[in-house]
Amino acid sequence: MDSDGQHCPEEIPKLIKPIMNKQADMVIGSRYLGQCNYKIPLHTRVGEYFIDFFLWLLFGKNVKNNQSGFRAFNKRSLEVFNDLIYNKFGLCTEILFKAALNNLKIKEIPITVNPRKYGTSYVQLVKIFSSILSCILIYGLKKFRILELLPKLILRRVGNRIIK
Repeated sequence: MDSDGQHCPEEIPKLIKPIMNKQADMVIGSRYLGQCNYKIPLHTRVGEYFIDFFLWLLFGKNVKNNQSGFRAFNKRSLEVFNDLIYNKFGLCTEILFKAALNNLKIKEIPITVNPRKYGTSYVQLVKIFSSILSCILIYGLKKFRILELLPKLILRRVGNRIIK
């Protein structure tokens, strides 16, 4: 859960219930399915729609509140996340795309989200946009196994001296 006080710790049992009942490998608390007690900025809604569109297009998964930090995972799914690339702005997106790439069952549940109680948001739209866009590109290439082919194609061309 986020450290800014927006999430209710009392909702943790609700968050882990689908995991305990073997209905999901990963559960995401959603302000869109539950109650959001503040106005969501336009850039956040547009960004989440953009991510949701590509998540659906590439993997057939639909997660509206894809940047929510209120998440739970089963033990098996944790092995999937050993080699994450992003550690700041693209982390929530990468976890979601990597889970989808590895066919984990993802479930979104309703939660209550309150206005920030502590801290300050350090959102930098250009950095967020570039990291999320690169994450979508990388996992799109992984989905179609293009990243696996690139070194072979490059080596083949080097061996045949076709590189310009």
